[in-house]
Amino acid sequence: MQRIASLIAFGFLGVASYGQVIITGGAPQSFQYCYPSDVDTLFGYASAGPESMFLHFCAGQVENFNDHVRVYDGSDDMAPLLFESQGNADVTDLIVISTGPNILIQVISDDSLDCQNQGYVPLLWSVSVDGVAPCALGVEEAGDVRFDLFPNPADQVLSIRPRYTDGDLRIELRDLSGRMVPCEVRSTGVGWELHTGDLANGEYVVTISGSERVASLKAVVLH
Repeated sequence: MQRIASLIAFGFLGVASYGQVIITGGAPQSFQYCYPSDVDTLFGYASAGPESMFLHFCAGQVENFNDHVRVYDGSDDMAPLLFESQGNADVTDLIVISTGPNILIQVISDDSLDCQNQGYVPLLWSVSVDGVAPCALGVEEAGDVRFDLFPNPADQVLSIRPRYTDGDLRIELRDLSGRMVPCEVRSTGVGWELHTGDLANGEYVVTISGSERVASLKAVVLH
């Protein structure tokens, strides 16, 4: 069941801003973040007009109490607080709607457990000005095969972490024309790493094939 976050007027001391993504009408934009330890990261979004922003967390976990996801009703973290995770490590199906054309996500972690090393589900969200929308990038399920990609966009390495498997899995990387793209793949014990440093900037499709199931996700390489 989806949860609607209510408005809570509360502010926090400011931190460095990392810019904004302008969201226009049409297809929603999706984003994924598998956070490391000891970070304070901001993701800012603004509509091209006066419309409110619709933020939908399609998946994501953070460490209980020690790590936090906060959403602000404005362009910086001095704006009113719309949502803060407190003791609830799973933000899946959370919906937050701004009162104006700006919304800001803040992810804070301490120096202990984190997504990249402890296997928490990466945060995956969509942003739209046309209503609540599903996420189009990052986490997808097809039968018994389900996996996460991070970081996405990737520079030198794209990590793949399967959530559930149905036996031995095969990894393929293709461009948008369907052509197989050679890429070094290394096992990490809990997943794989695709070494993307030699790939051209652009969009690719990562496919995991099981004995009876196939799942594909779009990945972006950006140097």
